[in-house]
Amino acid sequence: MIAICSLLIMLIISFAVYRYYADITHPAVLFSFVWLAVMFFNVTLAGYIQTSDSAMCFVLSMILLFLAASVMTKNIRIKVKYRPISYRIVKALFIITFVIQTLAVLIMLREYLASGKSLVEFIANLRAVQMYPDDNSYPGLLSNFIIMRVIKNNYLFNYILLVTFALLSDKKKMIASNLLVRLIFATLMGSRWQGVVDILSLSFIFIDRSKDSFKFIFKYGFLFIVFFMLAGMIRSESGFSFQYFLMYIFGGLPAFSVFYNNPDFIYLPKTFVYIEQMLGMASDGAFNIVADSIFLTPEIKTNTYTIFGVLYKYFGTFGSACYFIAFGAMMSFLYKYRFRNILLSVLYYISIPSVFLSVFTEATLSLAPIYVRTIFVILIIQLVFKVKHAPSAVSNNSGL
Repeated sequence: MIAICSLLIMLIISFAVYRYYADITHPAVLFSFVWLAVMFFNVTLAGYIQTSDSAMCFVLSMILLFLAASVMTKNIRIKVKYRPISYRIVKALFIITFVIQTLAVLIMLREYLASGKSLVEFIANLRAVQMYPDDNSYPGLLSNFIIMRVIKNNYLFNYILLVTFALLSDKKKMIASNLLVRLIFATLMGSRWQGVVDILSLSFIFIDRSKDSFKFIFKYGFLFIVFFMLAGMIRSESGFSFQYFLMYIFGGLPAFSVFYNNPDFIYLPKTFVYIEQMLGMASDGAFNIVADSIFLTPEIKTNTYTIFGVLYKYFGTFGSACYFIAFGAMMSFLYKYRFRNILLSVLYYISIPSVFLSVFTEATLSLAPIYVRTIFVILIIQLVFKVKHAPSAVSNNSGL
């Protein structure tokens, strides 16, 4: 009964939020409709284990806090200083990181061919190194500490510069080529999520740029599904069916329900360990990034517990409430000023995927190292290479 009531409340709230903002791409609208879809699927269609009343109330409460913070900060105005950025320098740095990223993929393909293993076995080995570094090692050139450090750091900087370049340029072939190389790299590393983040970030840039938003929503939505399922099939010997795709999207809610009632018996990784790494408080890779699995049906199991699971595990109810208030306010602020300042624009398009990834895990805290690098890169370019005006390809009136 609580589940049905929660679904009806979400239905009313989602359409009310949409009418209030009148923009389907607003973070509050997206967040509400994403979770409306998850609740609807679980209450009416899924056939998964039942979500408990207490867990459903917790989820609904956190969603309402996110939406309330977004609405309350909508009319708060902050003076944002206009700071243009040099397109020429951004393009040059983007090309450099693009070339390094391409070389990284070639090195990985070379090691794959030299390994004599199947593609699934090769990817499994790379994933094992990331999860259990004390018991596994990278093959060949990838085992070189300096080479691997360059590859990993370039991957982050290339992402930042790809987003920045896409905001300033309409060179779609170059952007698409870099995206393809990054998706190949993510697949070989067994990392679906970064590929998903890349697709979502670029999707919203082109949706904001296009008059025909639904065309790009359909186009990049299809690309998202294809990449997600293809990456799943390549990295798993058992394959990856559409049923499992639905489980990854919608199965986190009932999984969270099990965790919510048994938090001490299920292991969840600390996504904010990336912040600890950035501050030098945790060794690189010295943590298990895979959560314990539970069965949703006799045949299907999952190890995704949504954003609510991670936050409740490490911050409790009060900490989770503070997080969703801050999350809602931050996304509302970035959305509002995304065309006023290049730094805020890049931060917004890096952050918006976390709204969708909330069905899997907490993604915003894990972005902290990327936020720091983004601020560093943008400010250095602006301070060292000063320009008077640099138009944006996203909006003719953006002031970027």
